[in-house]
This record gives sequence, structure tokens and C-alpha cells, in this order.
Amino acid sequence: MRPSLVISAFSLVLVSSTGAARSPQEAVAEVIPVVQSKRTTAAEPVQRPPRFRGGPTSFTNNTAITITDCPNPCPASGQAASLYPSPIAVSGLTGVVENVSVTINGYSHAFPADTDFLLVSPSGRKSVLMSDFGAGSPGVSNINITMDDYGPRPIPSTVTGNTGVPFVTGTYRPANSGTTDQFPAPAPAAPYTYTLSAFNGEDPNGTWNLYVIDDANLDGGSISGGWTISFDNRPTPPAAGDILITEFRTRGAGTTPPASDGSADEFIEIYNNTDQSITIIDAIPGADPTSPTGAGWRFAGAQGATETTFLVLPQTLSTAGPLALPPRGHFLISTQPTTPSPAGNTYSLATYPTGTGITASGSANVSLNPASAAVGFFPDDVGLAVFSTANALTANRLDSVGYSSVTNADYKEGTGLGPAAGITTAGQHSWVRRLAGGVPQDTGNNLADFVLVDTTGGTLDGVAAVLGAPGPERGPTMTAYTTTSAPLDRFTTIPAELLDPGATSISAPNLVRDMTPVTNGALGTVKIRRKFTNNTGLPIVALRYRVYKIPTRTGGTVPAGQADLRVLNSPTQTITLTDTTTVTAQALTLQTPAAQALGGGLNSSLAEGVITTTAPLANGASTYVEFNLGVETDGAYRFHVVAEGLTVPP
Repeated sequence: MRPSLVISAFSLVLVSSTGAARSPQEAVAEVIPVVQSKRTTAAEPVQRPPRFRGGPTSFTNNTAITITDCPNPCPASGQAASLYPSPIAVSGLTGVVENVSVTINGYSHAFPADTDFLLVSPSGRKSVLMSDFGAGSPGVSNINITMDDYGPRPIPSTVTGNTGVPFVTGTYRPANSGTTDQFPAPAPAAPYTYTLSAFNGEDPNGTWNLYVIDDANLDGGSISGGWTISFDNRPTPPAAGDILITEFRTRGAGTTPPASDGSADEFIEIYNNTDQSITIIDAIPGADPTSPTGAGWRFAGAQGATETTFLVLPQTLSTAGPLALPPRGHFLISTQPTTPSPAGNTYSLATYPTGTGITASGSANVSLNPASAAVGFFPDDVGLAVFSTANALTANRLDSVGYSSVTNADYKEGTGLGPAAGITTAGQHSWVRRLAGGVPQDTGNNLADFVLVDTTGGTLDGVAAVLGAPGPERGPTMTAYTTTSAPLDRFTTIPAELLDPGATSISAPNLVRDMTPVTNGALGTVKIRRKFTNNTGLPIVALRYRVYKIPTRTGGTVPAGQADLRVLNSPTQTITLTDTTTVTAQALTLQTPAAQALGGGLNSSLAEGVITTTAPLANGASTYVEFNLGVETDGAYRFHVVAEGLTVPP
């Protein structure tokens, strides 16, 4: 079960400009944190226990290896190590390889990215496990590194985005840069694969060879304890509910020319709904990623009863190693035609959110090039499904969402979305999965679980859209954790408290009602101030706050008795507390694109731009912010946000 959650939630009745309260009961309502109980409701996913593997069968060659520094000039094939290859004879195993890992024992090198490792199986399959990754100076000393496709994080790189990520004893996913690696004979020549899953399905018995080279001058190293190869069962594959489609659209605003209908302006966002890393590897044990069809996950679209389009997301999109979704992390697929027709009919949200150095282009640079950029990849009346196999197998369906016209049970859950023909209006809108207590809602009913948001808050093709914005989120990539990735949801580890514990939740400075009219606040503003503390255990290098409950314009109107609030920017400011001390509230900026001329709403996000890779929020440190809400109509309201923080992995 999920532990108790403390989510920032506010409930208060706004008084009108005349100062009259709406009712005695409403007038005494307080702004209080909402505590989510441990009970799991039907609207909340059950948290599965951590996955554990059985004990591995291991074989070791403990002969030390000297990693000789490459001479100057260094040949293209590098300098072979003192034991080349280092062999391990495997015998007595039954069955085929399901999961194999390699441990380097006592690894030392002044510049680890100079070291290349090539593993060759008894049958001759060959995979580069590490090359041009591992970071640089000051190097590593006598660490033990295990390379496993199911590792929690990739081997750190030397790029700017990974500055500060240590390379220490632990388990990592293989990582490599480029396809130009060469190993001197007797190592087999390229082409190579770049995952350990490349060995799935073959007989493990026989001699496995590890080839180690140094491919740059100036630094050398050693492997004092040799190496170990381990064979094990694959981890339990993800099940339905572990992976969720959390946001999507089949067309958007488009770009120039003005006649563009936005039909290629598409994206699909998925979410790891567990507390464990999930590797995008075919769920079928023994699946062979070296075969022509490969192994991976299937993203498919259906119309009516028939699947009409699909793509297989391979377990590795390049030589940079296996793809994985971190705990509570996202993965984004976006349509980005390289030669769009009509010109400019492209994905418009690649730079969301601006101002933080974090983008929402497709995760791991996934780009779809539809056969016709004028109509996009997915049809408007689509049913979307994600399968944890390269084939559309019902037993391995992870999640689905579709319009009401979809009749194939694998491509829709419960009652479908409306209208039957899909949203065909161009604009900055998307279907967003609702949050319940700060976690994605998954009742098995698409109509109940998803809401349409739009920057106009109008009616689109007969559907009343809530004022808000699309907010596609991508996950960290192999080569850059902090410059092209999205913050992770942090439900319990970035808790909110009153900015001033000496005052009540409805009194200054914790809450201030200002009657001065502003743009998108005809009746003034309400300012809610809170303190957030980093309890993640790691430095936070990007922090934002996503709105998941707010009363605002819906279908062009506001329900009677409900407030109409708009999320606005807030400035950096000094706030005096009741004990006369002061704190600095940091500025919050509404993130774009999409432009939100009417103010922010549901699914809008606010960035705390002062927190960056060079000025992180340390573990245990706190920050103070103000949520500045424009009041267009007064009335009762509840305002909920989730803090999303990106941490540099340990």
C-alpha cells in the first residue's frame, strides 16, 4: 500500500469585492492540508510490492587485468588489455539465456570513458557493454560495477547534463556512444549490439570472452579482481496498471501556414506507475532483440475493431543502451515530421517548458515520420494501446484509451471518450488523466479517468474543455539527465507546509486576498504561500508545481457558486512573518508553450526557475513560493498542486 500522502490542497470561499461572505458555513472554511489515508480506493492504483529475482548462477575469472594506456597516436582499434580476451567457461546450465549480467571487480581508471568492453558469447553474439561512457577525471578507484539491462540507471556520461553524477560501486545499464568502436583481433569485428539482452535465447554453456581496450592516450587503469558473469531469471514484466497512458492528443495547434489543421501535432505520454525502474524490453522471456523483428513495446492505434497503425519501441533506440522508465517517470512519443507537408505542420510543444532548460521533445529523441505529414500518425477517432511485447497480445496489454467509436476491447477501457469521431479542432488541447490524491486515477473507465483541457476553456467538437494546457513530459535519457528530461512526480518527498507556522492557514502571510484588479483577475487575486522541503535524499536540479485541481472556466462558462480562478506568475518577494523575521518567496513562472492568454488552469505548471543544475536545492533544504491566482468569479474553490522535482541520480 502507498504510505500516507500529504498533498498541497486548499479549500476556501472567496469573498466578493464588497467583502460579503457567501454563507456562514463557507465563511469559516479553513485552508488545510489534505492527508490521503492509507486505504486504497477504487480510483487509486494498488501499489505492487517490489520485484525480486531469484539468486543468480555466477562464474568468475579472477585473473587481474591491466588496462594499458593507449600510445600516442592511439590507433583506431585502441590498445588491448594485458589479458585479451579474458575467458570464462560456463557449464552445467539448462535452458536458454533469459537475463545475463556482467560485473567488473576492482575497476580503476583515471578516465573511465577511455575504456571499452566487448562481451562475446559462445555462439559468437557480440555486444559492447560500455564505451565512451563512465565519466572522466578524476576517475574511479577499485569499484565494482555490474552491468545489467534492468539496472536502475545508465552508466554516467561526460556530457554537461550529467555533471555531478558519480560513477561508484553499483548496478548500471550498459551505455555506449556511436557505432564506430573497433577492437583489435582476435576480437570479432563490428557490427555489434549494445545490450545484454542481445544474448537472450541462446545456450549459456561454453566460453564467454570479455575484450577490454583503452582507446585514448594519457590514462590507464586496472581490473584487480577480474570479472564475473551471472545468469538469472528475468524480472517480472510490468502488468496492467504499472504503465499508464497519462496524456495524449491526435492533433493540436499546428504551426504555419495558417491553414495548417494541426493533424500532425500529436503526442503520447506514458507513466511508470511504480516505485521501480521498468526497462522497455519485450515481456516474453527469450525474446531475441537481434532478430529482424526485434524486441520492445508496441504502441498501436485502432479504429473500430481493427488496429490500423502501430510502432514498436525497441529496447534501445541507439547505441546508448537499454531504455528504461525511472520510478514515477514518464516517456514521451511525439510526431515530428522531418519534411512536413504542408510546410510547418509539426509538433508544437518541443520546447515546453521554456525557462528551465528542460524540453518536451520526444523522449530519447523519438521522432515519428508519418507517411503523410498532413494527416499525422494516429487517426482522430483512435483507440490507443500499449503492449509490453512487440506483438499485440491481449495478455501483455499495459493500458489503453480510446474514443467511443472504438469497439476493440484492447484499445479502450470502459466508456470511451467523446465525440465518436475524435477531437478534430486544431488548438492547444490534450486529454489528461485525472489525479486522485496526487496519483494518476485508473478506474478502468476512460470517460471517468480523462479530462479534456484547452487554453481557451471552450467547447471543442461538442466536448466542454476545462481551461488549462497540454503538459507533455519526457523522461531522462541515457546521455543527459538534466538538460533534456522532465521532473519526476514526488508525492511524498517534497511535502508542503504553511509558509508561516505562527499564522493560520487563512490569514496573512499564508493567504492574502488582494482586491486590486489584474489581467485575468477582474476581482483581484488570492495569494497562497507555502514552504516546500526537499526530502528526496538527493539535490533537486529542477522544480515545478503542476495544477491538478482548480475551479475555472469549463466549456466557456463557470458553474453556479464556483469560483473561476486563473494561475498567474508570481514575483520574487520578501515576506515578513508573524515573529517579524523575513523569508524570500521565489518567483514562479507559468510554463509555455502553449501560450495561455487566459491564465493557467488544469494541468498548467509553474516553474521555480532559481533552482538549476548549477544552483540545486540541497537535500533537506526548503524553498518558499507563492501561488498567485487571478479571481474572475468569486465562490468556493479547492486548489491542488503536485511538486515535481528532477534529481541527479546517485
